[in-house]
Amino acid sequence: MQEFKHPDDLVDVSVEGYDPFTVSELKDEDITIVERNGDKELVVIASGVKYKVKIVSIDFQSATYVLRINGKNFKCKARSHLHHLIGELGFNKASINKQKDIHSPMPGLVLDILVKEGDQVTEGQNVMTLEAMKMENILKAPADGIISTIHTEVKSKVEKNELLISIS
Repeated sequence: MQEFKHPDDLVDVSVEGYDPFTVSELKDEDITIVERNGDKELVVIASGVKYKVKIVSIDFQSATYVLRINGKNFKCKARSHLHHLIGELGFNKASINKQKDIHSPMPGLVLDILVKEGDQVTEGQNVMTLEAMKMENILKAPADGIISTIHTEVKSKVEKNELLISIS
């Protein structure tokens, strides 16, 4: 067993549906890691209660995590001093360096195009189905916008990094 030590630069944490808290509110001695299963699963005891925790997904850019705790998913945000500074300086604006074009992540065959030029799309919306390595891959809009140009067509073979859709 090992004691949980939070990173020194971690400042605050929020969990969707719960009140945000600062890391200083956590008491290191109240959390003990009792088992590690790889780098994404652990069993912890917090305030005498045992929890099975799995990291489902991580988005380092937005500092958001999805944790499955005892079978239930929780969306969390953990912000460091650096995240706060970046926000205060205005460098975290969504429009800065936000990739809007969709490129092929690998060579493949376009199975379906789910949008047409002029369509309004939202971030995360399915826009294309690409077959690669005998698997269907759904490509999603990386940002909100309008489909300005579709650079391919159904049944076309595409190469890795080929421009498929432009979003303005």
